[in-house]
Formats: sequence, structure tokens, C-alpha cells
Amino acid sequence: MRHGRKRIKKVFENKIILVLVIVIIVLVSFYAFLHPPNTNMNLPPPRTAAIIDQLSLTEPNQTLIQASTETLQSAGFTVDYYEPKDVTVEFYRDLPSKGYGLIIFRVHSAGGIEGAEPLYLFTSEVFVLGEYWAEYLAGRVVCVGVSMEHPPFYFGITPQFVRHSMKGKFQNTTILMMTCRALTYEEMAKAFVEKGASVYIGWTDLVEADHNDQATSILLQQLMTKSQTVAQAVTQVMNELGPDPRYSSQLRWCPAENGDYAVP
Repeated sequence: MRHGRKRIKKVFENKIILVLVIVIIVLVSFYAFLHPPNTNMNLPPPRTAAIIDQLSLTEPNQTLIQASTETLQSAGFTVDYYEPKDVTVEFYRDLPSKGYGLIIFRVHSAGGIEGAEPLYLFTSEVFVLGEYWAEYLAGRVVCVGVSMEHPPFYFGITPQFVRHSMKGKFQNTTILMMTCRALTYEEMAKAFVEKGASVYIGWTDLVEADHNDQATSILLQQLMTKSQTVAQAVTQVMNELGPDPRYSSQLRWCPAENGDYAVP
């Protein structure tokens, strides 16, 4: 009887261990399903670039677009150009999944005032009350305009849109946010980095369109043609061009520790 009891007890213990192992395997598998590994972290950025030219709605500069395209192509990039009519809420939503290694945002912006409100990036999609209602209530899209006293008004996207409404992840993408106040308030920069961008470059305050375009051209030349690091390229722009003459805005980058990053 004693030996029989010992065998029963041993079998019972083995069954418990087996059940625990199965439970652990199921839990680990379920966690892995809900939290897939970020396979983009160590991958090189794609050799494709995008120029998002929403600013051409009011400040066209085809010379800059042509020169920027040629600079990128000479560095081995395939370039996609998006004119104002292309820049919609849905366009921004799908942007990470398009697989760009470098993106130039030549766009209008609003907000970006430190301590007050985050940066809002313009679309060219006319604002209609009731559209994107859930995202509007959640603060992911807003109503913006060049003048909030006079139409037209457009949909704008917020950092929360980048975090929660954009599909997919950027693959170590370099973001050139060539718009006003891109880095006065860092919430938009942080959102892009959290979404997979390697570095985000932008202005600390308002900037005139001409000054912005000159800086974009020099910055691209330094990053692409001369293979400089982000810190070297930004420093060269500031040494050669200086701050914005009207608003004293300066070019900076985020995260600060990624100044030694160079576009492959």
C-alpha cells in the first residue's frame, strides 16, 4: 500500500509540473503575440526618401524641390514627391508603413509653443466638423489655419496622432522637420522617435520660408554629399547661414545624444 501511494503521489506531482509548464508556455506565447519584438531596431534605413511639400500651397519653391531631389538621388536614394493635394489625414496615417529612410517635411505648422500647446502639422485637407470625430475628440486631429480668423481651415495632426493613429513603425528614419517651432516644444519630436525615427531635426522658433529653404538645401548637402553626422551638418548650416534673421530661430536635433548619427 505504501509503494502504491508513493507512485500515485509521484504521478500526481508530475502531472502538476506538466500543467505548470504548459501554462507558462501559453503565457509566454500570448505575451509575445501581444508584444512582438521590434525587428527594425538594428536594420539599416531604406534607401528611399520622401519630400512632403504641403507648404507649396502658399509658398511654392520648385527650385528647392528639384535640387533636393537631385541631391538625394546622387546619394543613391529613390525619391517620392508629395504635393499639397496629397497631404491628407490618411496620408499621414499610412506614412510609417511606406518605408522611407529619410523624410523632409516642408509643411505649415501651428502651436509648438513651450508650456502651452504641442506642434500641429498641417494637412491640405479642408476641415469639416464631424469628420475623424473620434480622433478629434481624442486630440489626435485638430482644426488649423494660416490665420485662425479667416478661412480656409484644415485638419492638423498632433503628437498623439503620430503615437496612436499612424500605422506601422519608421525604420530608423531621419526626419527633417523643416517647419516653424519644430523644436520649441519637443513633444512632436519625441513622438516620431518613439515611432521609430532615428533623429528629428527642426527649428527652435518661427522661421521665414526663404531661410528655411536655404537651410534645407545646405543640410541635405552636408548629410548626403559630405556624409557628415547630424551634429556636424546642423553646425555647418548655422555657421554658414546663421539663425533666422527675423525670429532668431536655430536649427537643432532630437534626441540630443544622437548628434553623432550619420545617414548610411
